[in-house]
Amino acid sequence: MVKNSQGSRIVTTTRINEIAKSCCCSYGDQVYEMKALCATDSKRLFFRRIFNSDERCPPQLREAANNILRKCGGLPLAIISISSLLATKPKSLDQWDKVKSRINYTQEICPDIETMAWVLSLSYFDLPHHLKTCLMYLSIFPEDYVIKKERLIGRWIAEGFIHAKQGESLYEIGENYFNELINRSLLQPVDIEDDGQVHACRGHDTILDFVVSRSNEENFVTMVGASDLTSTPTGKIRRLSFHKNSEGSVTMPTYLLRSHVRSLTTFLHAGQVPPLLGFYGLRVLDLENCSGLKNHDLKSIGRLIQLRYLNIKGTDISDLPCQIRELQYLETLDIRSTHVKELPSAIVQLQRLAHLLVDCHVKLPDGIGNMQALEELTGFSVFMYPSTFLQEIGKISSLRVLRVVWNYVDFQGNAETYRENLAISLTKLGTCYLESLSLDIHGHDEEDDFSLHLWTLAPCRLRKLYIGRWHPISRIPNWTESLANLQYLHIYVKRINQEDLRMLGSIPSLLTLYLLSDEAPKEKLTISSQGFQSLTFFKIHCYHMGLVFEAGSMAKLEYLHILISAFQVKSWDGSFDFGIQHLYCLTKVYAYINCYGLTAEEAEAAVNAIMISVDTIPNCPKLQIDRRYAPL
Repeated sequence: MVKNSQGSRIVTTTRINEIAKSCCCSYGDQVYEMKALCATDSKRLFFRRIFNSDERCPPQLREAANNILRKCGGLPLAIISISSLLATKPKSLDQWDKVKSRINYTQEICPDIETMAWVLSLSYFDLPHHLKTCLMYLSIFPEDYVIKKERLIGRWIAEGFIHAKQGESLYEIGENYFNELINRSLLQPVDIEDDGQVHACRGHDTILDFVVSRSNEENFVTMVGASDLTSTPTGKIRRLSFHKNSEGSVTMPTYLLRSHVRSLTTFLHAGQVPPLLGFYGLRVLDLENCSGLKNHDLKSIGRLIQLRYLNIKGTDISDLPCQIRELQYLETLDIRSTHVKELPSAIVQLQRLAHLLVDCHVKLPDGIGNMQALEELTGFSVFMYPSTFLQEIGKISSLRVLRVVWNYVDFQGNAETYRENLAISLTKLGTCYLESLSLDIHGHDEEDDFSLHLWTLAPCRLRKLYIGRWHPISRIPNWTESLANLQYLHIYVKRINQEDLRMLGSIPSLLTLYLLSDEAPKEKLTISSQGFQSLTFFKIHCYHMGLVFEAGSMAKLEYLHILISAFQVKSWDGSFDFGIQHLYCLTKVYAYINCYGLTAEEAEAAVNAIMISVDTIPNCPKLQIDRRYAPL
């Protein structure tokens, strides 16, 4: 730790004592050595991971728990790893004894093995085969690298690690694998939304060291660069990953047989990557954020006829070669954040393409309705095309994920035909496989009262619905209450009323609700005890709204993010009680209070009323309060 004249501190963390000492270069520096957890803190961490409480461990398991904790030696990561493993097992003495016996066996055959090594080894070998393979795949990525969930799952699919099951898509199965590795604390969740959705991960450095070691032993991944190989792999190179090193240069292995490589990933400048010509067996080509990548670098792409996954996201590519039509096995194409403005017409000839990941400003080709394997289309802007283009979208019966951008900016025509064709296409897709729909509205036409009421048939499979973002729709469609499988809803509406709350509350599977509104009626809005039976996350924003929770309402709600008008709440009965104390399962509350129209004393009373209400909730939820005094 280095102190300077500005009162700031620099903290350097390392697991190597010599490095810590070498960082002490000025007066007052000191090395703080982390100590192992004491027995009490070890138990608290251990039991909370398994039972969500340090007091709920059954008496018959306490002795086994103490024996296991002694083996962990107070190391937090070891405790988390072993408790995450036990959390997946039945809470029975014989299961815990089996784990304890395996620990003893591991230490008997390798008495000098470090604590973390045997804990990770135990967790790894307890995994089913498919999860071992998926975890080992992390060795492709550098240390501390943030891996987007969709990128990782897409690659798993292309590698053949995920096998189809009745009634589930490959991506859904991959999500289950991803979540299970996180639940076992073998992946570190990153980019977590308020409602708990995880969009990315990375490997903990200690776990990654273990995974890389296993990968080297099994010749799973060949890394060139930061992890220079000390010996030639004994078998064929199947997966090749180019990492940066401290010298900034990479030497190509002389033994590299390109035709054997099935996966190529680079974290280098394009000039340091070998030409694609010769990698005839590639199934995965991941060039994401590869600086210096130009159009001519893809001139041989048509020869990679085995390619399943192609990622050029975040590069300077501006045109895709027409030879892309040769990639008849291609399943995923990611060209987001590139300079590509229009896809070649040859794209529609890719009859196995399932995931087309593009920005909404990229123009799609005519005939896209012929791509019957397409499951995911991440964006298109409606008014870039003639209105008949929307009819083409309705022909893609396999679509599961769709994002539509309704952008009024620079549009001078009549939107009525577009709206009708969109409704017809969404109605068709709703009867097929559509699971996730995002409708972004940009700009605003005062004469066009945007509404989805023309969508006459509610989609039976829809699980995620996102409507609004920048501008609201005129009203909540009356078919929303028919969305029996909907779990996630984000909706921005001009005006909200009591009937809207009744409709939304009747959706039986709804877990997450983001409700934004510009206006609300002057009378009180009430969350009744009859609705929102499954909801766990609720975020509601309306500056001029007052809201009351009845006793017994939202019985499973864990997270509340609310923006309300304290003046409106007070105007009903003179108090600031809006029933938050009735939400017994809350664990976290964020309240943004619009105090405009109140005196300073009244504003303080409003805040105190919320604090008192939250204090009465059994789970003792975390509370954050912000205030606003200016009018809107």
